Amino acid sequence: SYCVGRSAADFGVYAGGAGVRVCSRGGLPLSPEEGARLLELLESPAAPVPYAGYGGILPMDGVRELYPIELIKSAVCTLTGMSVSVKCASRTVGLLAEEALSRLGCRFSEGGLTLQLSGDGRDVSVYDKVSDYIFTDRILALVCMDLFRRGQDAAVPASSPRVLDRLAERWGRRALRYEDGFSSDSDRTARSLGLRQPFLRDGLMLGIRLLSLLRENRCSLEELEDRLPGYAVVSRTVAAPRELLPGELGLCFPVEGGEIRIAPARGGRALFLAAEGVSMEAAGELCRFAEEELLNRHLPGESKM
Repeated sequence: SYCVGRSAADFGVYAGGAGVRVCSRGGLPLSPEEGARLLELLESPAAPVPYAGYGGILPMDGVRELYPIELIKSAVCTLTGMSVSVKCASRTVGLLAEEALSRLGCRFSEGGLTLQLSGDGRDVSVYDKVSDYIFTDRILALVCMDLFRRGQDAAVPASSPRVLDRLAERWGRRALRYEDGFSSDSDRTARSLGLRQPFLRDGLMLGIRLLSLLRENRCSLEELEDRLPGYAVVSRTVAAPRELLPGELGLCFPVEGGEIRIAPARGGRALFLAAEGVSMEAAGELCRFAEEELLNRHLPGESKM
């Protein structure tokens, strides 16, 4: 995400063990139009392209030095006096986080506040001796709540929890959503804002932002999380009742007490099901209800996001 934004490239293509991932400007998800165009190009007969048609090569050697600076800028204050442990399957990602945290004045110790990063750095969770894991969606909610409190809007994926809208309304702001497999009326505006808010979709930046909010508010992880309204999200992957076509958008089903979101998964052979409710129990019930309805090959009240 950071490399694409830094290079000002129109697209980014990442190849790794999990396959190939393509993103749009600033590391944002492809828009439906971009996705459709890419599918069209992939399905059309390949024509030889001369070497001159590939464009120029940009040296990106400096990204390794510049990225920690961006991580530091994602904090709202220094972390002097804080102590944290960083856990990550990727040594490279873990060292990047520790370098930025160290520059912000943070110390490192085991057994207390812990920052858990995914191997690709896209997801983050935080926990301590008192609180269980706070996963990426709740960290995003806490960071967005702070933006709203400061009089700013937030650019988030269309699939993000609807609790963000409730939080934004509290301060008269908006959670602007860009399309990420779900449609959105605010896609263009959200993408423009999203280019200026990379910390909302980068796991390392998001985690550091949260730590700085703890430092600024001089509160514990549990105390900060208690400021969120009651909500929970339960998700699972289920078999698709039919094979889905490439490019099909996800669907949203408003139901009493919450919302159900369904999106294609595993190349259209499965569905990713997420239920949002006022509590973990309510979200779990909604998720089980949706799975049963899918087995019967229907869901009432269907509407696109």
